[in-house]
Amino acid sequence: AVGMAIAGLAPSFIGLLIATMVFAIGVAFTFPAIMAMAVIGVAADERGAVVGTAGLFVDAAFGLSPAVLGLLAQSSGYPSTFLVSAIVAAVGAAWLLIRQPGRLAVAGA
Repeated sequence: AVGMAIAGLAPSFIGLLIATMVFAIGVAFTFPAIMAMAVIGVAADERGAVVGTAGLFVDAAFGLSPAVLGLLAQSSGYPSTFLVSAIVAAVGAAWLLIRQPGRLAVAGA
């Protein structure tokens, strides 16, 4: 969310460069965490299917988001697409924090 907010609020070459670095670091740490959360409480013989499904949705998001946000960019410019992306990411992060998936696995053990 932070990288997208930087790109939306500082639409310059330096702003986009900094936003790209922040975004890349975020993805590098987030993707393994998403996969780990996906397999919490899943039987060992089902983990491959769960990781594959989670990966499919991550890839679909990376593939579809530019197409959908491209429509927004045509009408209101690129900074708005980054700000919308930041809001969506922040809402998703808040939902994960509120939900606390690790707590369910520990309680069920």
